[in-house]
Amino acid sequence: MGMPADPTSKAWYVMRALYGHEQKAQAAFDNDGIESFIPMTIEEKTIRGKKTTVERPAVNNLIFVHASRHELEPYMKHNRFLQFIFGKGGRQSGIMTIPDKLMHDFITLSRSRIGNPLFLTDDQLTATRGTHVRVTAGPLEGVEGTLMKISGTRSKRLVVQLRGIAAVASEVPQDQLEESITPAMQTNGTALRCR
Repeated sequence: MGMPADPTSKAWYVMRALYGHEQKAQAAFDNDGIESFIPMTIEEKTIRGKKTTVERPAVNNLIFVHASRHELEPYMKHNRFLQFIFGKGGRQSGIMTIPDKLMHDFITLSRSRIGNPLFLTDDQLTATRGTHVRVTAGPLEGVEGTLMKISGTRSKRLVVQLRGIAAVASEVPQDQLEESITPAMQTNGTALRCR
């Protein structure tokens, strides 16, 4: 897909913040009132003999920014570590963007501490297809994804996948799920759009 005709229309852009500058970039966006998201994971570490939990980016150098292309241009000029991520065909395939509903579901599941969210790459997901479901109750109500078995886990998990980038998987009680007829999270078989 081509770039939006209106450079002031907002979209969820997939961006790379090189050299671990994703939190610095997010602080700049937050300061200017631009919505952004970094998938974070919690790790237990032992520091000076004490166990503590530390929050760190789940995917290095990755940040999602909800803005217009026009709003992002000044950041791109002044921060050489900040780059757009392009589709598989490189610059010819266009800048990667994510549909609003899919990004909302990814953020909601990522921020949820219910069911121990796991962050996965495409390679870590099994090749078998799952069942498209919608959460009908609880704090994840409205989230749509695929119910599938993840290698190394005991039970099936709800997976919201941003194909080619990352996926988040979490356990959700079966009684809170209903089968979804059409996966609202995908566009023409792919979760990502290139603009």
